Amino acid sequence: MFGRTILVTGAGSVLTVLLMGLASPIQAQTSCTLTQGYWKNHPELWPVDSIVLGGWNITKAQALAVLSTPPRGDATYILAHQLIAAMLNMLNGADSSSVADQITEADLWLVAHPLDSRPTGADREAGLLLAKGLVSRAVEVFEEGRRVAEQCGDQAMAALFAREIEEARRRGRPGDRPSRS
Repeated sequence: MFGRTILVTGAGSVLTVLLMGLASPIQAQTSCTLTQGYWKNHPELWPVDSIVLGGWNITKAQALAVLSTPPRGDATYILAHQLIAAMLNMLNGADSSSVADQITEADLWLVAHPLDSRPTGADREAGLLLAKGLVSRAVEVFEEGRRVAEQCGDQAMAALFAREIEEARRRGRPGDRPSRS
């Protein structure tokens, strides 16, 4: 039985969140912007069986392996996690107009810096900046959802969005870690 549906519009995008009760996860609906953790934990809802990452066509299983690999400060994995989520969101119907250039830049950066290459210095910082840009757009969409939920008096939904915002921000602070260069 479905709990509630909230439609959020803003910044040229639409976010539809469908909840199955209060304790159940968000369901992947067309036009949603969801986190890397969501996509990692719900591969059955992926809109594709393979994606291109760093110029390589990789299978869903390979992409899940990347998402399951702790970055441990490696900018290639930090960016790959965000890029996979951004691409899945786009392929699932989310408005990608505000991040299309960043997605292209991020993929090109991964072509030049393959997974596990552990770039240092300015190269590492460039990868972290790209990852942060992808996270920032997701946070904007979640914040808009929280504002609408609060205006409608739906505190449970507002709390759900607040958790998503915190998770996205937490993952979006890779540059706060000391550099290995």
